[in-house]
Amino acid sequence: MNDLYCPYCDEDLGDYVDDCHDSNVNYEYECTKCGKKFIFQIEYYPTFSSYKADCLNGGEHEYENMIGAPEEAFKGIKRCKNCSKEIRE
Repeated sequence: MNDLYCPYCDEDLGDYVDDCHDSNVNYEYECTKCGKKFIFQIEYYPTFSSYKADCLNGGEHEYENMIGAPEEAFKGIKRCKNCSKEIRE
């Protein structure tokens, strides 16, 4: 997580999380060092993770029973733990 810096005195104000979670919203903050108020926004950047999926390359799917609520909605449905392909039994 990135730290919040005062745009006036460049003080590192640490990780500012509290109740601020919406991007594209202006939040007001007062610097604990210089006392000046400023506005900041939270910016989220996508991250990517990649995983092997041998079942997409000729290997076997590794199906697991799906679990959820209501239980009846997931009965008889299995999902491959690698590629998320679903089958009904």
